[in-house]
Amino acid sequence: MIETLFKYSIAVSITLAAAWLSYRAALGNDRRFKVDRTIVLVLYMGALLMLPLTMLLPMPKALFVFGGEAVHEPSGINFTTLSVVWVAGVAVTLSLTLAEMLRIALIIIKARKENTGDRRVYVTSDKRGAPFSIGKAIVIDEADFADSRGVAIVHELGHVTHRHTLDLVIAQTVAIFCWYNPAAWLLRRDLKSIHEFQADAYVISSGCDTRDYQLFLISRTAGMRWPGITNRLNSCDLGKRLKMMNATVRSKRLALLRYAMPAVGLSLAFGALCVPEIRTAVIPVHNITDDGSRSERKFDLDIFVNGDYYPKTKINDIPVNEIKSITINKTDNRMEIETR
Repeated sequence: MIETLFKYSIAVSITLAAAWLSYRAALGNDRRFKVDRTIVLVLYMGALLMLPLTMLLPMPKALFVFGGEAVHEPSGINFTTLSVVWVAGVAVTLSLTLAEMLRIALIIIKARKENTGDRRVYVTSDKRGAPFSIGKAIVIDEADFADSRGVAIVHELGHVTHRHTLDLVIAQTVAIFCWYNPAAWLLRRDLKSIHEFQADAYVISSGCDTRDYQLFLISRTAGMRWPGITNRLNSCDLGKRLKMMNATVRSKRLALLRYAMPAVGLSLAFGALCVPEIRTAVIPVHNITDDGSRSERKFDLDIFVNGDYYPKTKINDIPVNEIKSITINKTDNRMEIETR
C-alpha cells in the first residue's frame, strides 16, 4: 500500500513539474487573477487525476521481463527503500504543518475578540507579526487595530471573501504528499501570490487610494512572517505586488494564447506517463492475495518463442540472444513480449 502511494506521488510529481513549467512560461503581468487562480487549481486537479486516467489505457507490450512463470516489474529501482524515505519525509512535513496549525490555534485562542461592523477580528498582542487570516478568522496585531485597521482588515477580508484557505489546504496537502518535488512548493508559492494580488485588488476596489495602500504595504515589509498555511499581508514579493497594482489587462487574444500553455503542460505530462518505462514504474503489476500480502502474478499459459511452442520448464534454457519475440496465450487473451 505504501509503495503504491509512493508511485502515485511520482506520477503526481511528474504532472506537477510539467504543469508548473508551462504555467511559469505563460506567466505575465496580467490582472486576470481569478482566471489565473482557476488555472492553478485545474493544474492541481489534473496532477491528482492524471495517473488514474492513464490507467484506463491498455498496458503496452514489451514491458515485462519474462523468466519462468512469473512476470516481474521491469524497473531496477528499489521502490521499497525509496518508499521508506518517502514516508519519513511525509511524516516530517506533516508534523511541521500540524505544528503550524497548533501555533495558529494558540494565537487565536489567546487573542482578544473585537467587533468591527459585522466582522469579528482577533487582536493579538504580538507586535512582531503581520495580519493574517485562515478560514473566516482574521487576526490582526494591536498596532494595526489602533492605527490602520481599515486597510489591514479589508485586505484580510479579501482573502476570506475569496475563500483562499480552501486553495491552501489543497496546495499544502499536495506539497506534503510530494515533499521531494520542488514544483509542488513553487506552485504553492505562485498560488499564494495570486491570493495576494486578489486581496490587493479587493482593497483598492473598496475605495482605498492606491498610493496610500502601497505606502502601507511598504511600511509592513519588515514584519515577521506568520505560519505558511495562512494568508498573510506580507507573504508575497512586494515589488511584484506593487507592479501588479499598476498592470493593465491584456488583449483577449494574448490571454487565450497564454492560458493555452498549461493545457500543453498537462498534455506533455500525460504523454510522459504513457511512456512504457514510466508506466510500468508507477503502475503496480503485482496482485494482492486474500490476506493482503503482495505476490507475483502466476499465469496458466502457453508460450511461443520466435513463433515456436516451448514448455514452461524449457524457457530458461533458451539463449537470450536467440530470443526475438515471445508470445503468450492465456485463455482467450494474447500477450506479445518483444525483446529490447
